[in-house]
Amino acid sequence: MLLILHIFFHSSPVSEMVIIGLAGAIGYAVDSVLMQQGIFAFGSGLFDASWGLAPAWLLLLWFGFCATLRQSLRFFANHLGLSALVGAVVGSLTYLLASALGAVVFPLSSVVTVLMLAAIWAVLFPLLLWVSRFVGGAYA
Repeated sequence: MLLILHIFFHSSPVSEMVIIGLAGAIGYAVDSVLMQQGIFAFGSGLFDASWGLAPAWLLLLWFGFCATLRQSLRFFANHLGLSALVGAVVGSLTYLLASALGAVVFPLSSVVTVLMLAAIWAVLFPLLLWVSRFVGGAYA
């Protein structure tokens, strides 16, 4: 519901929907590939991993995260080195916390998985910021 309200009240709702959809799909695809490669495992349930894709709830999480790219995270768009560092540290730690909460299981060791995620997020976060800028134009 919050995501719908975010889009409804946004000054450029169409470009915001495209940004959220495209950037969210990229992030979800990365997580799905990591799951397919045995880096992640998710439990079963109503919104479990099926058809070789990460669980549906993860796509919604990605959409929520991507809604912040041009708002609260836009500072990082002009600081790509910093965004790579922050992505590596914070991005990988969110998965570690999700693991501690039981939302995801790391079949490999936590250290190996977090290091792999840090490398991925060092590229992924700047990429998502670039996508948001490419689709949405320059920041006001």
